[in-house]
Amino acid sequence: MRVPAVMPVLLVAAFVAGIGSAVSARSVPDCPDLIAQLRDDTGSVAIVGRNADKDRDGLIGKLDEALAKLEAEKFCDAVRKLDNFITKVGQLASAAKMSLEDANQLIGDAEDAIACIPCILGAATSAASACAG
Repeated sequence: MRVPAVMPVLLVAAFVAGIGSAVSARSVPDCPDLIAQLRDDTGSVAIVGRNADKDRDGLIGKLDEALAKLEAEKFCDAVRKLDNFITKVGQLASAAKMSLEDANQLIGDAEDAIACIPCILGAATSAASACAG
């Protein structure tokens, strides 16, 4: 039995639509809001040590850069800035300059922001794989 040529197209469309809704239930405008909220949270998290203010300013700077890249539609650059933020938060937690609880919260929120970006890219894959290369 032959499958009509339209059938595979319909199956692919249904599959992609299903993935798109699974990737993110957020709308495109939510992505900058997630970064802005992460910026606010970063401003209030406890960071200790001699360079605490400098460390906080560096984290906030990375988020400001990510937001600027997102608004300039440089989506992969925005993902890279968020990845840099995650790396720095991990370094601060490893150096006991930030609690593991706070670090995990900030990292989770940054990952949520990254996960929002594929909906902008129109990709059904992760932002990391969409921006690889």
